[in-house]
Amino acid sequence: MFSILKDKCTSKGYDIDNLIESSQHNLSANCISIPNSAGLLAGDEECFDLFSELIEPVIGEVHQIDEMKRLRSEVNLNWEQIKGGKLHGANVLSCRPSISRNIQGYRLIPGCPAGELLDVAHMIV
Repeated sequence: MFSILKDKCTSKGYDIDNLIESSQHNLSANCISIPNSAGLLAGDEECFDLFSELIEPVIGEVHQIDEMKRLRSEVNLNWEQIKGGKLHGANVLSCRPSISRNIQGYRLIPGCPAGELLDVAHMIV
């Protein structure tokens, strides 16, 4: 898998080494005791498409999903178009609150340099 993905890089500079870095730092026995710990950290939104050959099987294994492709939906979940908080039940498999932010065009926290974090902070404060 590494030989297939080793030369790929997102437009923001995130590569396979960055994606698997957390797993390399957490090879201790303590990490083994953490359930569902995959050790992959996406640095930007492009990672999910660019490294899908690695990410999708890991997500499938961790979340016990047989086929990731069947989860792709044509349903429009644009938050600006959701009225009254009513989501269609058949399209929602689960909900997990998260404190992470995802602003289009900016890297996710694992791949975000300090200067870019400050830019984001200034936008939202």
